[in-house]
Amino acid sequence: MREIFALHDYGMNVDDKILLKIEKTGTFKNTFETGTSKGWVGSTQTQGKIEETHARLSASHKLFGIGDDLANGQLARHQYEKYGSLLDRDIAESMNDHYAAKTYGNVEVRFKKDKVTCTWTAGDSLNCVYQPSLTTDPKAVSFDDMYDRAGGWRKPPISTTEIDKMSKILANNVRGYLELQYHGELTLDCVESVAFPYDLTQKTKYLPLAKRLKARGIKVFYKDINDAIVQL
Repeated sequence: MREIFALHDYGMNVDDKILLKIEKTGTFKNTFETGTSKGWVGSTQTQGKIEETHARLSASHKLFGIGDDLANGQLARHQYEKYGSLLDRDIAESMNDHYAAKTYGNVEVRFKKDKVTCTWTAGDSLNCVYQPSLTTDPKAVSFDDMYDRAGGWRKPPISTTEIDKMSKILANNVRGYLELQYHGELTLDCVESVAFPYDLTQKTKYLPLAKRLKARGIKVFYKDINDAIVQL
């Protein structure tokens, strides 16, 4: 797993329209702050105490040892983790692969590894079948319940595992995506690059946004009409 994290990128899939909001505020927000999700939505509330029945709240407290008192032991909404996934370092490979995390957004955001604190689980953590560990110090417990038992998939990597492409890792070892959880403040200053899945010179609605991100020192990539990855 250390080799896998070294070879691939810490990322997040977000919709281009959401990226506009992120640019405006300068920060990435979690579901408790936005009341939305491209996956399971526990609540639309964004103020006050988080409902004790919110499954993501109970999962966060269980997974990260925050405490059992969901009524009185809550963190501030913004202090809870944000979610992403490990992306193939090859942007063309990543954008051409139709893996499950793409349902969360069409734009791939990649973060600077030295700017984030990140944990991981070998799939969606909401059901709490895994124990997250740091990507900088990965543990086998983050593959909990993923041993080979269902037709050859869901098994931890071994020394002969092909790890140069995320598509191979996902096909052979992980169901859906390798989930990352980002802890602490996550801002645009943490972003290494963004990649749009269409030609910004042809579909220009988000070209001004892309240029503003580039002006901030963020690398911007897009897929041109020939499906080649081009840097803006």
